[in-house]
Amino acid sequence: MAYSLFMGVLGPYSNYRGTLAPSVGVTKLLGQKPGIPQLPFRFPTHFARWSVRTPTINLTPSSLLHQLNRQNLRMLNVSTGGRHAFHRISYYFRKAASTHPDRLQARQLEVERKFIVTPAANSYLRSNGGGSGFNKYESLRRQTTNDIYYDRDGLLFSKGVYVRRRNGHWEAKIRTGGDFINSAFAEIDGNNAVREIIDQNLSNSADGADIEEILKPCAEFATDRESWMIDGKFKVDVDKTDFGHIVGEVELTRTLEYANEEEEKLRELKEKMDQEIKVFMQSYPQAFPVGRPVGKLSAYFHRLDHRMRLRHFLQMGELYSGTEFILEYYWSCRIPPEDSLSYLMHRLLIRFSRFTTTNSLSPFQFLCFAST
Repeated sequence: MAYSLFMGVLGPYSNYRGTLAPSVGVTKLLGQKPGIPQLPFRFPTHFARWSVRTPTINLTPSSLLHQLNRQNLRMLNVSTGGRHAFHRISYYFRKAASTHPDRLQARQLEVERKFIVTPAANSYLRSNGGGSGFNKYESLRRQTTNDIYYDRDGLLFSKGVYVRRRNGHWEAKIRTGGDFINSAFAEIDGNNAVREIIDQNLSNSADGADIEEILKPCAEFATDRESWMIDGKFKVDVDKTDFGHIVGEVELTRTLEYANEEEEKLRELKEKMDQEIKVFMQSYPQAFPVGRPVGKLSAYFHRLDHRMRLRHFLQMGELYSGTEFILEYYWSCRIPPEDSLSYLMHRLLIRFSRFTTTNSLSPFQFLCFAST
């Protein structure tokens, strides 16, 4: 089916019959071994200029369509029309493979509940309650991730679709239930699978375009994560971001074949997994204190909005110019605990911004008022 579609797309362009003698430069770029016969087909004349030594080319759709990007095509001196035709071919191959009836699309269903991380809870998790806490306890490798989230005018976020590039690898999380505290997600990995999700949720995405050409980055931060596997199936994470936010989450995952899963069955599974997590967390109140946690993305956007508002006050002259130092000092502190000087400065700044809008207070009068 995919081969037939490939021939149909190339039909209007084809006036050259490719044979099986690859150029060395192309085979090195694609990571193939020269001289191994691959799929022969008709190919347009302007693609023949890829080969300097011979007008014949060795092409394998599985490697060529997934590994050639715009930069490589420009390096190979392919004409503009040829590049556009080739990216459309890649798009149709992806569609043909994803809709093939014999291929089921495996997905990870992840159900999670967030929790606030206090110093006591963090200590309990790290020490396993002094050695007598959880029934089964395994400390996992500590890791640091660099995430860049992408969207276009909030269209994906509003649909519960979160596209990110984590350590250079494309991922997508699709909210299938819950809210920002206890959530259910389907996880998708890989450039082609993520691009397919974007096509499904954005009606006017360009065929064959790169993800970074369709979406724009909207959030970027690094996260230091400590993880534990508890009771053999609950993965507990404590995340600390580079802008000072700390939050924990308990996860349960299941591998699904979406082609065979009914909506009602999927809903029951999510409810069952969420209930398992809830009972587990209630069994260990020392590790999972009661409170309303805030997710990393929510904290990032709240911080960004708060910082913009404070800077707006400074620009409008509504704050005393000497507080600019306090503002910059606060935001340079990554983790401001409640007993730190930066936290106290932050609270002073907040109170100052509130009262200067309604009261004519000098800086000295304000400090006297705030200290009471």
